[in-house]
Amino acid sequence: TFADDKETRLARLHAPNFNEAHPASLPGLPAPLLTPGEEPGILIVTWSPVLLATAYQVELRPAGVQASWSVVDASEGRLGSEQAGRFGNDASCCRVTGLPP
Repeated sequence: TFADDKETRLARLHAPNFNEAHPASLPGLPAPLLTPGEEPGILIVTWSPVLLATAYQVELRPAGVQASWSVVDASEGRLGSEQAGRFGNDASCCRVTGLPP
């Protein structure tokens, strides 16, 4: 109920009726842009920043084959590092090294 000195208004809030086949979701982001680097075995990955992100993790795998995802190390940009950290929330691109030419 909302009231002021002239009138009172009623508002009724109803629970949304979600269709389980099509649940509500956020709009999708554009796919990251993959650009060849200046040397063989280097790839530049650029993505759209997300306001709510606290960090980013970049994972890559070869196209067209059944392979596991490999994490890119944020400190070195090396693919498949054991100690892969995350990119800060202010990042929107990275240079990936260690790719097969």
